[in-house]
Amino acid sequence: MSIADNIKNVTNRIAAAAKRAGRDPSLIKLVTVTKTIDPERIRDAVAAGAKILGENRVQEAKDKIEQLSSIASWHLIGHLQTNKVKYAVKLFDLIHSV
Repeated sequence: MSIADNIKNVTNRIAAAAKRAGRDPSLIKLVTVTKTIDPERIRDAVAAGAKILGENRVQEAKDKIEQLSSIASWHLIGHLQTNKVKYAVKLFDLIHSV
């Protein structure tokens, strides 16, 4: 299954779950986790509709963000170590772990 197929499948499942719960599917945001994924596959995911990219390691995200620039919104997910905060606030659009 292609990246585009996976994103479409997950998006459809989110929409169905939202409707079952009486929620507006457009208000639910999919965070596409890019941990251990190479930049080319991330580009493919963004081309397929991924708008928010999630990373849980500041250093790995730094390298990817430098390579991919601002192709999508970047979110830090998971634990944030105190010594990484000063880097994280400059790199990410949203930090989920605070």
